[in-house]
Amino acid sequence: MRMFKTAIGVSVCAVLLAACASIDKSSLRAHGGVPESTEVELAEIPYDPSYPRFVVAVEPFIVTPRQIPGQSLTTIQFRQTGERLASQLVTALTRSGNISVLDSLALQRTTKGTYRADLNHGEQGPYVVRATVTELVEEAESESDRGFYIFVDTKAEKRKGMVALDVQLLDGRTGRIVRSFRSTGTFSSASARNGYGLLFIGHREKEFARSALGQAMRVALNDAVSKVTNQLKSGVH
Repeated sequence: MRMFKTAIGVSVCAVLLAACASIDKSSLRAHGGVPESTEVELAEIPYDPSYPRFVVAVEPFIVTPRQIPGQSLTTIQFRQTGERLASQLVTALTRSGNISVLDSLALQRTTKGTYRADLNHGEQGPYVVRATVTELVEEAESESDRGFYIFVDTKAEKRKGMVALDVQLLDGRTGRIVRSFRSTGTFSSASARNGYGLLFIGHREKEFARSALGQAMRVALNDAVSKVTNQLKSGVH
């Protein structure tokens, strides 16, 4: 009887070890030029005194049902999603030293269709960033192992988030689009979190950020901030 219990214990350990090894850790990585990691950090761009500070406002992202497959949302929820994603870009832009982020409510529309804002000495702008979500996808792959003759069931899930944004940088002083570009990000992680479920529930931004979809969004935002910063600097003569 004692030998039987020992055999069962050894079998349980073997099954648990096999379950832990069921996911290929080498495939869990971020793509888009960022280092392999379990979490994507927002990029930090240092202040360059040879350039002015650029005043930038961010409009709510445009999100449509086509970009969020399988999700039944109301018009209000789509608008709230666009506002939440725009707030993440605002946070990312504040980490660029030469960018001063302006609250969109402080942006004034003129009768000519241009924009104006109260600027401090040494500031240039205002500029407006508009973004449309063209891809917001999270795929899940489940792997499970069941022990033979032992009632042990372990389950691991690998999720992959994919995000694509069409971004426009507008010079508010003239109303002209300075540049239009695409920012993308993908991220794979072993997690039980569903990024979609976290995205549409208020006050759970930190949990969404740790999901595969949230991490992919960070990769895309880092790309967008880099391109916006470089474009603004290139316009200074």
